[in-house]
Amino acid sequence: MDKNIDRGAAVNFLRELNRTVGENASLQRLIADYEEHLIFHSQQMKYIYRREGQQPIYSDNPPFVPEVIEAKVAGIDIDPDQFSPIDRIALQIIFQYYGDIIRGFSNKEHIAPLIRRLDKRIDHIRKVIEVRDADELWEEKNITIVSLKDVNMQMRKVLPLLFCKRLYNDKKADDDSGTYLNIIIDEAHNILSEESERESEQWKDYRLETFEEND
Repeated sequence: MDKNIDRGAAVNFLRELNRTVGENASLQRLIADYEEHLIFHSQQMKYIYRREGQQPIYSDNPPFVPEVIEAKVAGIDIDPDQFSPIDRIALQIIFQYYGDIIRGFSNKEHIAPLIRRLDKRIDHIRKVIEVRDADELWEEKNITIVSLKDVNMQMRKVLPLLFCKRLYNDKKADDDSGTYLNIIIDEAHNILSEESERESEQWKDYRLETFEEND
């Protein structure tokens, strides 16, 4: 247990998970249960699960894991087949975020604002991306045109990164000196501009480095 971890980390994680899977009834019951019975003792640095008419269970006691975690998690009913590939990306981000936080690998204050914007970003991605097999992008053609005419400015800067990173990695893995990959970007200054005042320097540097690496 780390005193810097939010005492509501367990419930907050379940709320994020519930929002991503689409308001699951079994998750909502677990959230309500934990909100009512699970507390974090900041001085003793341990979780306490309060039971009506019984002694509370402390997280450093052996019954805590099987009774408070495993038995209750077993009651969650989620069909993994319901998730699209993009849903799985969102879930991976949530698991990675909370996993890093509880292991002390990430600073919550720095990353939490990004997680709060996750739902909106994922909605933007759903509108413009459909996951298919890589071969369908080319359809045995030598040239494929990707138009960003109807996407918003946020996606207009993200999508080229995704395309180029994936195409470049696939080309390296292919290791075929007899074929070539040429990426032509019309109006490239709209994507690679160093003049944008709406972005952090780190984000602009990362975008430029990605294209320089692929050059």
